[in-house]
Amino acid sequence: MKEQYLNYALSRIPRLLGSIDRNKLSNTYGCFDRNFWHYKVTDICGGIYQCGVLPLAIVYKNELPCNTFHNEPRIKELVYAGIKYTSKILNNEGCADEYYPYERAYGTTAFLLYAFSESMIIFNDKKFNSLFEKMAKWLIKNEDSGKIANHLAVSAMAIQNVYILTGNTKYSQESKKRIMEILKLQSEEGWFFEYHGCDPGYLTLSINFLAKYYQKTKDPTLIPTLNKAIEFSSNFIHP
Repeated sequence: MKEQYLNYALSRIPRLLGSIDRNKLSNTYGCFDRNFWHYKVTDICGGIYQCGVLPLAIVYKNELPCNTFHNEPRIKELVYAGIKYTSKILNNEGCADEYYPYERAYGTTAFLLYAFSESMIIFNDKKFNSLFEKMAKWLIKNEDSGKIANHLAVSAMAIQNVYILTGNTKYSQESKKRIMEILKLQSEEGWFFEYHGCDPGYLTLSINFLAKYYQKTKDPTLIPTLNKAIEFSSNFIHP
């Protein structure tokens, strides 16, 4: 089963590479939003597309069966290009836009910070720490448009990664605050509050990032929370 998932994931990497502006002389070198840089059908680069740096970092670093991207210098180069390009299009405060200029999208910023910081943890590189701290400070200072558990889970993991890279304990403390807030959003049935209630799809996202947080912190308080959420999710999986 693992081999099937791996083969499918690796087969998607060429498609991902096709979405990137790989021309070093281009003003949009490192942009993952092909609709913006190539087709010109959008006015801005949708920030969320830049999360594509993380799967590239993973396939570059890991020696896996049939992984022809392992240790390919061009793959690593594109990871850095993606982060550098994003640093140019972020708002001055360190937040990202997704659909329109000056949107200041909380969720998109959190996803980007996680993808970028995780990539640099994989590469053991701290060269973007100042950028990551700027993004983390914006997430800490600002609030989402509503009670959205999956955004809290992603931001908690992203800010925890900034702690791992910088060693500054204020980030681990802020990350923990978000984890405690998520725990308050869990219902007796096991789902987490999303906008106005339960969302089985976003629940899997919250489970994913809470599990990542547990892997890195070994926080035992998350085990019963995760078990409860997984048990509830099992009701929505086709036999």
